[in-house]
Amino acid sequence: EHVGHTHINKVEALPLKTALEQSERLAGRIQESAEARPENRHSTARSLWKGYERIDFYVGGREGFIIVPTTPAAGKPWIWRTEFFDAFPSVDMAMLEQGWCIAYYRLSNMYGCPYAVQLMHRFQSYLVSVCQLAEKTVLFGFSRGGLYAINYSAAYPQ
Repeated sequence: EHVGHTHINKVEALPLKTALEQSERLAGRIQESAEARPENRHSTARSLWKGYERIDFYVGGREGFIIVPTTPAAGKPWIWRTEFFDAFPSVDMAMLEQGWCIAYYRLSNMYGCPYAVQLMHRFQSYLVSVCQLAEKTVLFGFSRGGLYAINYSAAYPQ
């Protein structure tokens, strides 16, 4: 609506600026609430994924995990699946065999919005500092995961 598009069946909505302000306040409250839950504070779970160790944890109240190769390559390189983990697993398997870690952070249905990009930066910082993975990653994004990869790369080109 803020660009002038109208439709006879449109629902009346808040002005864009007001909606964005309310959204930001709500996102902060949701994150605080999620982080306050004991199970979301630095808890980890270990399991196997196709014979490789999988480590699940929470960052900012959201699920994340890494798949660890049997023998990590020098520098601990990693691929970040921005969406649709386990699609085309042959790629992941080949990279694991080369010593690369595979990472995923559940931001489903956020479509690479600015808040998702902020959360992604927090996730990357966590993997670098806590998991000791390489500072730079390779973003693997296709379909809507491409929105995450492109928007994150634009916000953090380094």
